[in-house]
Amino acid sequence: MLAGRAVELGLIDRLLDDARGSTGRALVLRGTAGMGKSALLGAARQRAGNMTVLCAQGIESESELAFAGLHQLLRGVLAHLPALPPPQADELRSALGLARRGPVDRFLVSVGVLGLLAEAAEERPVLCLVDDAHWLDVASADALVFAARRLLAERIAVLFATRDGDGSRFPGGGLPEHRLPGLDPASAAVLLGESLGTPAPPEVAARLVQATGGSPFALLELRSALSGAELRGAAPLPVPLPLTDDLAGLVLARFRRLPDATRTLLLVAAADDTGSAGTVLAASRHLDVAADALAPAEDSGLVAVVEDRLVFRHPLVRSAILRDAGSADRRAAHRALAGALAADPDRSAWHRAGAAVPPDREAAAGLLATAARARDRGAFDAASAATERAAGLAPVDDRSGHLVRAAVDAWLAGQTGRARELSARARAGATGPLRRELDRLAGTIEFHCGRPAEAFAVLVRAAEQAEDDGEAVRLLAEAAEAASIDGNLAGCREAASIAGRRGPPPDPDDGVLRDLVVGMGAFLAGDRDRATPLLRRVVDAGRSLTGVVPLAQAGRAAWYLGDEGTAQTLFERSVQAARDAGQLGLLPYALNRLAACEVGAGRWGSATAYYEEALELARATGQEEVVGHLLGGLAQLAAFRGDEPALLSLADEFRRVAGPRGLVLLQEQVAWAHGHLRLSEGRTAEALAAMREIGHPAVLAASLVDRVDAAVHAGEAGLARRWVDTWSREVSRRRPACPAPRPTPGRSSPNPRRPSAASPTPAGRARRAAPWTGPGRPSPAGSCAAGTDAGSTPGGRWRRPSRGSARSAPSGGPTGPGASSAPPAGRSGPSSRARTPG
Repeated sequence: MLAGRAVELGLIDRLLDDARGSTGRALVLRGTAGMGKSALLGAARQRAGNMTVLCAQGIESESELAFAGLHQLLRGVLAHLPALPPPQADELRSALGLARRGPVDRFLVSVGVLGLLAEAAEERPVLCLVDDAHWLDVASADALVFAARRLLAERIAVLFATRDGDGSRFPGGGLPEHRLPGLDPASAAVLLGESLGTPAPPEVAARLVQATGGSPFALLELRSALSGAELRGAAPLPVPLPLTDDLAGLVLARFRRLPDATRTLLLVAAADDTGSAGTVLAASRHLDVAADALAPAEDSGLVAVVEDRLVFRHPLVRSAILRDAGSADRRAAHRALAGALAADPDRSAWHRAGAAVPPDREAAAGLLATAARARDRGAFDAASAATERAAGLAPVDDRSGHLVRAAVDAWLAGQTGRARELSARARAGATGPLRRELDRLAGTIEFHCGRPAEAFAVLVRAAEQAEDDGEAVRLLAEAAEAASIDGNLAGCREAASIAGRRGPPPDPDDGVLRDLVVGMGAFLAGDRDRATPLLRRVVDAGRSLTGVVPLAQAGRAAWYLGDEGTAQTLFERSVQAARDAGQLGLLPYALNRLAACEVGAGRWGSATAYYEEALELARATGQEEVVGHLLGGLAQLAAFRGDEPALLSLADEFRRVAGPRGLVLLQEQVAWAHGHLRLSEGRTAEALAAMREIGHPAVLAASLVDRVDAAVHAGEAGLARRWVDTWSREVSRRRPACPAPRPTPGRSSPNPRRPSAASPTPAGRARRAAPWTGPGRPSPAGSCAAGTDAGSTPGGRWRRPSRGSARSAPSGGPTGPGASSAPPAGRSGPSSRARTPG
């Protein structure tokens, strides 16, 4: 029985009992170093009985190796891989280094982890123990948290232990947590007295608890450092106590009593990140240390050999030994490990870096090769870490370039803060193209996480300075989108004008972006004849595009042309590309586009799923601008469903996020949602007041029917006529180049990751299936003509659905996935299925 841990052991017992009873759960144990987390995981293992127990331990030196934690945990259940669906099995094999493929799809890896554990649990319940989770690599932590949140009816228990102060590396993803307190004096007395056969006196226990904060590890170290007389209270406790703030002195006192060869072996073990006793012994041989040097280390209690693994008694032991060693000794240990791990090029490269003295071109090149391999499998976090370390080893002239690459990788991995920090370090030595690349990254981050107005200014300035036409166009494409979100339509036209003055880029993908920017600008200027062929070229090029952003931009062009079926396909491919490449920084952006398309098609359930997945990712990666988009989309869905509490809650959160950033388009989108709900409740004056706030062309076009409806019912027929006249002029000027296909309402989504979800009620599906000017919905012009006759009253043929019933969703979701500048061509009213006659 662990002293003072009855509450924690009770939690563990319930966790295990629930798993045996097919109610899978997870628990995160948090506490400071030495608080007994590892001991509790050991107790869980002892109590597991006939359960399959899988173990992994985060290791600081291994935290940059993608999927290293999963490799530890899943070794015992890999025999179940053939039972998984082939896509999941293939991705897991690739992630674990069992097969070589392209970029790893982290979503499928996460699903595969859950599936593999579930398959193993069919034989007997499974207990997963993850110690030092704060040092897990990001890819493993994400996959394990994903699985742990979805255990439901599985016979699986997952127990994480993580250290306070390192929560940023393992946030826990909302899993249930229990924070370990220090031991009270009574429990400490029992622990201290185990070597005496009787509890220590209360005054001794109280003094030691005060000195250690009740840390079991510190109390045990003191128990071995104090005499029996001191522990029994027969002799006074020394002043000061033999204790340092981090307990290193207690650990090192025992370490320094060992033979020289044993200390060398333990230093190699501390520098090792495999935990393999064979690796440590092989590396030690490079330093002329024989295997029998391990025995004194085991006798000291600092390490133990469990099966083929060499395990430190506590992570603090490893840290203390590494910190105590001289730099020459540490480099020698790393050099020996690099030789012993020559068959593992990534681990060997990191150890060669640990042995290097800057500048070292060879060690830097090894890390850059490791980064390239990580990038190829979508592990951008690992790629960024390796490239940053390579920058520290490279000659001074090369460092800024490596830091820029590391910053881009960090952004793609969703590590926004780290991307900014790396960019700041790179800027000091960056000139020419490197500085413009940093400007582009700064503008991109500002667009997604800060103020679009500032992003526009940074991106346009960099584009004007760019010597390469392709580089300029890439910058201008992002600038135009930032201007649109900010409601700066003049900025959209400015970006188009600059792009039009540049020559055709040599790269076809850059040529697509140029056509998009210039085409959007032409639409805003009312030049349909120039805009249509440019945007059609963008859509046609979309068939061969592969990048996340180019595919999404091609989808925008299709939407503007009214080709919604192609837009849907392109947005789905954009999401898939982000998943395949592991680009977590771009996945929320792509999901937002696809969700809006799903709303327009009447698939509200799948739209909600996409929005919520994107919202979780955007919050985790600090993308506040994207969070605003997603809250706005969810707010509109709440309005369409008549869910006022949800709308008000989402709108409040939206204002907190969007207010300081000047997201004009999104603010008007939420105003429309409020107006829509008030209109469905018959509160026409409030609805019209909300609709009057709308001024962005995209929202004006999408909200037209609601605005006209509100004006007519509020007795503002003249205002309604003016709105319809404006709409009619836009339609005549922007008729689509080709008829848009009309997807079958409620058809299942071709994206296999989300269940299909049709419009929530038959009335909603019928509304979408019917032409906009059909019997269920008169044209805007007809509503103006109705004036104040019976047809325009709530009881006439314009009767609104009762609150909570389905109402026709506006086009393409909140403002349509392509509606980030001008209203799409040919979209004559709020329904994307709606077309002007003829």
